[in-house]
Amino acid sequence: IEFDTPQGGQISVLGLRANGPALTTLPVLASTDTPGGAIAHATFNGGFTSTFYLVNTGASAAPFTLSFFDEAGNPLSVPMRLPQTGATPTASTLTQTLAAGAMLVVETISDNNAASVVGSAQLSTTGSVSGFEIFQWTTFGQEASVPLETRTPGSFVLLFDDTNKLTTGVALSNVSATAANITVKVYDDAGTLLQTGSLNLAGRGHTSFLLPVSFPVTSNKNGMVEFVVPAGGKINAVGLRAKSDGTLTTIPVL
Repeated sequence: IEFDTPQGGQISVLGLRANGPALTTLPVLASTDTPGGAIAHATFNGGFTSTFYLVNTGASAAPFTLSFFDEAGNPLSVPMRLPQTGATPTASTLTQTLAAGAMLVVETISDNNAASVVGSAQLSTTGSVSGFEIFQWTTFGQEASVPLETRTPGSFVLLFDDTNKLTTGVALSNVSATAANITVKVYDDAGTLLQTGSLNLAGRGHTSFLLPVSFPVTSNKNGMVEFVVPAGGKINAVGLRAKSDGTLTTIPVL
């Protein structure tokens, strides 16, 4: 569904998806979006699955390639299902052409009895193909959306709340083929620097963790974590907020 802004106007739009006990917001695409992008966290097996929604917002047909990478940055072979055609390819890349205005759904085929597989994804296109991912925690019937990241800032900032039985997680991926040494700065809600550390990601590499586990100084606190992008580097980040009952949502990263 397209909402056209009136001439000289400025509007805002929010999507919402309800799926049984799961409730999540949907990233809203815009005609000014940079095509393609990176997804910081993709997962399947072990009670998780990921679904990608890709759309061509342009006026003409456009090719795209969706590529998957494992934790170490190697190509990741992913079993997929394309429900609109019934195809079930298994590959580390998916290349197709989307007609103008067309949408493609790509589901990972998951085995709950197998160990979970995690990594990241990148979408490349010469046209106007964009989209987002929804990953599902099938064990608890929960899901959360992950947008395509196209920004190239000097740092990403994640706000965290690890109080009242809440836990904040984060996933980071290296969009570049060159290894990245990421400086991490942890602040409390008063802006006081609590800790400085570093994370090393291989080219196309990925990591995900709970903040109170990797940075215990965040336990029972509110604050923010800054991930400083190394000079010439390009990374991607997404936050996750979870409770002990299995409810979860992603957190936009500033």
